[in-house]
Amino acid sequence: MRHPDYPIWSFIAILLVALPAPWHLRARNVATLCLICWLVIANSCTFVNSLIWDGNYSDKSPVWCDISSRIHLLVNYAIPACSLAQMRRLESVASSRRSLISARDRKRRLLQEIGLCILVPVILTGLCVVVQG
Repeated sequence: MRHPDYPIWSFIAILLVALPAPWHLRARNVATLCLICWLVIANSCTFVNSLIWDGNYSDKSPVWCDISSRIHLLVNYAIPACSLAQMRRLESVASSRRSLISARDRKRRLLQEIGLCILVPVILTGLCVVVQG
C-alpha cells in the first residue's frame, strides 16, 4: 500500500519544477528549459503511475506500462545530457576566451544544445528499444 499523499507530492513537484520556466525562456537557457521539460515529463509519469497502480499490482493498462518504462529510460539519458549542456554553457561564460559571440556562433550553440538535450536521449532510447526487441 502506498502513502495516500504520494500523488499530491508528485503533482506539487510538477508545479515547482515548471515554476522557473518563464524566466529561463526569457533568458533563452535552452539546456535549462529542456531539463525543466524532462523533469515535468518524469514527474507527470510518476503522478499517473501513482494513480493507476493505487495499492494493487493488476495490469489495468499494459500499453501505459510500456510507455511509462520508455519515458523513464528516456529521462535517465536526458537529465545528464541537459546537465552536460548546462556545464558547457557555464564553461563558456567562465572562460577567459573572447566574450563577444557572433549571431552565427549563437545559432550554432543553440543547435548543439538542442541536439544534446533532445536528439541524443531520443536516439539512445531508440537504440535501447531496438536492442530489447
